[in-house]
Amino acid sequence: MKNPIIHWWIAVAFFSYLYYNQEQGYNTVVFTVILTALVLQTRPTLKTQTNWWKSAALQLLAAVGVAWHGLGWGSFLYVISFFVFVGFTMAPQSTVFGAWLNGILSSMVVELVGSFASIKAEIKELFAPLRQHYGRIKPSIYLMPLLITIGFYGLYCWANPAFWVDFSWAAFEIDFWLVGFVLMGLIGLCPLFFFGSGKLPFTESVYQEKVVRTKSSNHRAGIIALKYENRQGVILFFMLNLLIVIFLLFNVAQLLLPSLQQVKGFSQQVHEGFNALLVSIVSAMALIVYYFRANQNFYAQNRRLLQLAFVWIVLNAALGLFTCYKNSLYVVAFGLTFKRIGVYFALVMTFGGLVLTFIKIKWTKSTAYLVRQTMWVVYLTITFYCLFDWSRIITWYNLTYAQELDMDYIQTLGPTRLPLLQAKVLENDIRLAHYKHQIQSEIQTRKQVRWVFADWQSRNWDDEWLRKTLK
Repeated sequence: MKNPIIHWWIAVAFFSYLYYNQEQGYNTVVFTVILTALVLQTRPTLKTQTNWWKSAALQLLAAVGVAWHGLGWGSFLYVISFFVFVGFTMAPQSTVFGAWLNGILSSMVVELVGSFASIKAEIKELFAPLRQHYGRIKPSIYLMPLLITIGFYGLYCWANPAFWVDFSWAAFEIDFWLVGFVLMGLIGLCPLFFFGSGKLPFTESVYQEKVVRTKSSNHRAGIIALKYENRQGVILFFMLNLLIVIFLLFNVAQLLLPSLQQVKGFSQQVHEGFNALLVSIVSAMALIVYYFRANQNFYAQNRRLLQLAFVWIVLNAALGLFTCYKNSLYVVAFGLTFKRIGVYFALVMTFGGLVLTFIKIKWTKSTAYLVRQTMWVVYLTITFYCLFDWSRIITWYNLTYAQELDMDYIQTLGPTRLPLLQAKVLENDIRLAHYKHQIQSEIQTRKQVRWVFADWQSRNWDDEWLRKTLK
């Protein structure tokens, strides 16, 4: 480790300067870049850790989302990503959840107390040259001349009062809020530069990427058990595949038959269908984990079970595509909403889970591999979700393409919808006639309240865009 105490103090100084009395904005990107560089300087061994680089990249993406859109879900995600980054800095082989939990627990006073001995030793080492130099100097050499000089200065001031220097300008008050903020930075950033006793608050089992074949003392009994379990799995996956095929055909028939093509209740049908899909895919992953655990992966006659499991994965993917199609039909009719966008992103995560499940059984990966990689897929997907200004996208899409416009819903969205609405008001769009005064009033209020001069730390790209665009 290189100069951890100095890097720690530098990080706390930037944290206090960038965040004290500020909102999250451009400061998140600046702080993230500086913090990552300081951690790398302190712990060069992290350069070879893939998980650490992934956590640093996702934290930077989250910071870009905050600098782009300001406060919101992105801001909450950035805080979570910071704890994940802390956890992977302490233990690069952790899972995403384990890193997050270790990051939270370590960023409390516990880690600062545990690192007290290391911090004390670093401070002594830092100031050792000063002690060696000034330790040979006797204070009395300077003390007596200083006191005599002060005495004569008082004498001259008595002779001419105008010679007295007024030190009242140096009066200052202690900002206890700032002191508390600095202490919070010292505590929260400590685990990135010191690692106390070396014990993690939350420990995980040793990670093995591939399944390891185990040998049983009773070889014949083991073969019989594998054969029975394999046959059971073949029957189960055959029945499940048949059921999901029938279910898919029934859903297609619902769309093709005119009597079933009713918009009423379609939203509930889409969301219930997605919930069923989610349960189906999670169940599929659980069943595959069960039937492809340990020595079942090495059973010589498991070809049929493998084939049926692959078919099960493909059919679940087809069910996901069908759910995506039904959600798209609803979007075309009634426009985008956060919930409908959430369905798309949740489908991306479920497809990612199916791909990882395929990899698990194809290349005999362990259950730990499946769980770890699924966490990364979820983390990455949520991070990308927070990069987009969905209020602006929803407003643009619904105003342009939606067959039925729900203005009451659009009015609940974020302020980045306002330039699009203002343009439609100027075009005298009849759909906005009843909302014209409400929109104009919100624009004027935002100009008066939000656009008061703010420090650069608290600004974000959306605010800059609104300031230039709104008339």
